[in-house]
Amino acid sequence: MPETAELPGQFHNFQQTKDGPLDNEELAEGSFPGNTAEYYREAGRISGHVREFVRPAESVPFPPGADIVVCTTVHMFDAPGSVSNWISNVFLKQFEEQVGRDLPHEHRIAEIERLEPQGFYDETAALRVLYDVTGDQVSSTIVDFRIGRLLGVAFVLTLGDDERLALAVQAALILERKMVAHVLG
Repeated sequence: MPETAELPGQFHNFQQTKDGPLDNEELAEGSFPGNTAEYYREAGRISGHVREFVRPAESVPFPPGADIVVCTTVHMFDAPGSVSNWISNVFLKQFEEQVGRDLPHEHRIAEIERLEPQGFYDETAALRVLYDVTGDQVSSTIVDFRIGRLLGVAFVLTLGDDERLALAVQAALILERKMVAHVLG
């Protein structure tokens, strides 16, 4: 998993807030309504690891367009086909189905845009997700990519209606390199 200093320069002063295992139960708790740990197990997800960094609090209030979170996650699946299915039927489909619906924590997905990430070894997908959060807008640019039976995810959360594909791709490519290096030893 990338360290802060390995991420693009604008994230070097971000503070790590999460670094650890991400089991199916925890993933289900933070996911869309109706998703369960059992659903994730049936989808072939075995386990994962998450590392998250946030913008330092001393810079509050954050200006519009400020990147406030960068996160990388690795998920392990039972088979490469399960990863492909996840990208299509969990990542893309579930986000698109939630547009316009009220979600927990007083937010709603206002808009989804599919993006075209480049430079990856295997299958990829990306979204820009615009949220309405208690009268404000926050956008998330998310990149999912597959390496065999591993799924890598990187996202950048930004205040306002902004797309950060280049930054999310940079973080994802760093994660991809680290995943390959770890697997190959």
